[in-house]
Amino acid sequence: MTKYSIKYTTQFKKDYKLAKRRNMNLELLKAVITKLANEKN
Repeated sequence: MTKYSIKYTTQFKKDYKLAKRRNMNLELLKAVITKLANEKN
C-alpha cells in the first residue's frame, strides 16, 4: 500500500500522452511515480 494516493490530473494526462507519442520510457515514469507515492529515494 502506498503512503500517498496518486491523483492523475488533466495536465498529467496530457503530459503522459505526449511522452507516449515521443516514445519515451513509460515504465520508468511509472516506477518514479510509485517511488514518490511510497516516499522512497
